[in-house]
Amino acid sequence: ASYQPQENTCYRVSYTDVCSNQNTSGAEACPLSLDGTINKKNIITLSWNGYAGWKNGVKNYQLDKFNKEGGLINSSNVTATTFVDDQADLVNQQVSYKITALANDGALIPSTSNTITFVKETNLFYPTVFTPNGDSVNDTFTVSGQFIAKMDLKIYDRWGGLLFSSDKNEPWSGYINGKLLSEGAYVWKAIVTDFAGQTFSHTGTIFLITKK
Repeated sequence: ASYQPQENTCYRVSYTDVCSNQNTSGAEACPLSLDGTINKKNIITLSWNGYAGWKNGVKNYQLDKFNKEGGLINSSNVTATTFVDDQADLVNQQVSYKITALANDGALIPSTSNTITFVKETNLFYPTVFTPNGDSVNDTFTVSGQFIAKMDLKIYDRWGGLLFSSDKNEPWSGYINGKLLSEGAYVWKAIVTDFAGQTFSHTGTIFLITKK
């Protein structure tokens, strides 16, 4: 996914003072424009234009990262105009960023960019085969992922009969009424609600193997 800000613009200020002196060749200023992308591994890459308009240039940029509620997660001082956020964060599914340019001339007011927001993927993980034979290795089937607030998991036989249902993200043992089901393919469906409040469903097939 790509998050595009509005088209970047530059401006030049001309003025007339109280003595009617005119300045029509003010320095061109180009405000910060922050852009970014996120990949399937939830790695976020940010880029922005170098701020232009200060005679003595930019000292550094301050990158601020915020959570869903707008609280500051952290700040980083950078000198380049790109930043890759690949730090693992299983708490904040929705994050926002803002970049601020600080001048070498400390008397000048910092320049702040637009804010961009990303919602990370839940990235579900699930096996395709399990062996409920009591050896404590791959004995149960479960669906897991990142940023999952709630999951409703159901297992069906090949005729659509419901065999297992849980809204507590519990694993399926392959048993029903204390009896191990026959070896074969079973269909599962997970209805997931994530930390961002999004709800979606995912289906698949799990193969039960009665391996001794």
